[in-house]
Amino acid sequence: MEIILVRHGAKEGTGKDPVLSAKGKKQLPFLVRRFRTTRITALYCSPLLRARHTASPLQPLFSLSPEVIPALAEFFPSSMLRTPQRSWTLKRRAHYTSLRTFLRLLSAEKTSDSTILIVAHGFT
Repeated sequence: MEIILVRHGAKEGTGKDPVLSAKGKKQLPFLVRRFRTTRITALYCSPLLRARHTASPLQPLFSLSPEVIPALAEFFPSSMLRTPQRSWTLKRRAHYTSLRTFLRLLSAEKTSDSTILIVAHGFT
């Protein structure tokens, strides 16, 4: 099994769920071109707009609808890299646990010839 991780295109501004910027939209054709000869067997993305918009042009290329996985939403600010897991909030622990569960299920369900593409965030 091969897993390909793609970070969403450039975003517009800040906030909880910003959309793709003009630059991010211009990046999409390059993404499609990059994977046009790749045989993708599963396509997953974060529920956040910028990740869903990045994944959407891949849908016709692979004849796959991106499966939205809440656990792929960005939740891991860089400050948490230095914070012991025991001091995370319950919400962050639950999110981390759901992400681990998704990855375990993914590895158990897919075959060795699977190629999975995941569109998410820098700190998923």
